[in-house]
Amino acid sequence: MLKTYIKHLVIIAITISFSQLSLAQNTTSTNSPEVIRDLNQYLKAVNLDKGVISNKENLNNFLSSASNDKWNNEIQFWVSAQWGTNEYKGFISKQFELKGNNLTSTGNGNRPAKISEGKYYGINFDGDNDYWVNSAFKSVQPYSIFIVFKTDDTKAENVLLESAGAKVNQIRVENGKDGKPELVIESSGTFKIPGLTNDINYILIEYNMKDSKVFVNEKLVYDGFIGLGDFDGIQIGKGTVNNKYNHLKGLIYEIGIIQNTLNEQARNNLFNLMKKTYDLK
Repeated sequence: MLKTYIKHLVIIAITISFSQLSLAQNTTSTNSPEVIRDLNQYLKAVNLDKGVISNKENLNNFLSSASNDKWNNEIQFWVSAQWGTNEYKGFISKQFELKGNNLTSTGNGNRPAKISEGKYYGINFDGDNDYWVNSAFKSVQPYSIFIVFKTDDTKAENVLLESAGAKVNQIRVENGKDGKPELVIESSGTFKIPGLTNDINYILIEYNMKDSKVFVNEKLVYDGFIGLGDFDGIQIGKGTVNNKYNHLKGLIYEIGIIQNTLNEQARNNLFNLMKKTYDLK
């Protein structure tokens, strides 16, 4: 009886080993060892904390694209609604970041919720008191910030991202004089940049002193100085506008910070990947 039981355990173990080997071989055939390492490290971190990977294929495609264009080692921070989240009673208790700088909020009443929008997901901020924070994160120029988002066009101001510490650095959306949404960057001055839509937008801000650039929905809309723009901690969905707290009402899909600026090919590949992920034109 005992021998039969042990025999069954051995068979199960061998079956699992072959299954894992087969998966590894399939992954190896399409990805570099570096991509496999990063993917496995992330999956392990999320699984250990009982998180959920909503779209593993999207995560794999992102890592592969960054590796092919040789900026994967320059990623300082990246969260996606398509990847790792941990939910509690319908709200997100933690969002897992690619490099371990995970996002949390102070309590249940401050947590956003993940919602499904067809084949992809978004993190929904209610405009009242939802926000994320990571006080340990720091960044200095040159670096790039990439955000995919959608804001409520009925609200005058929506803070997307702000430095959590003493340094002044804020990215928000507000209605311009023509009633259309515009991007506002607060960093050693106020820079108002048009070009946003009332639908999903994707922006890339390259902080590089006098040679800074801002791309809105793939188009270069600003080229010049936008201040120091460093971070000593990051706060997402909450910031101070005119000495009052402002909370985002809308959806955030991706936020990434790269410790460099991207070349034209890498930038275009990132834009194309996001357009494909979110069915954007």
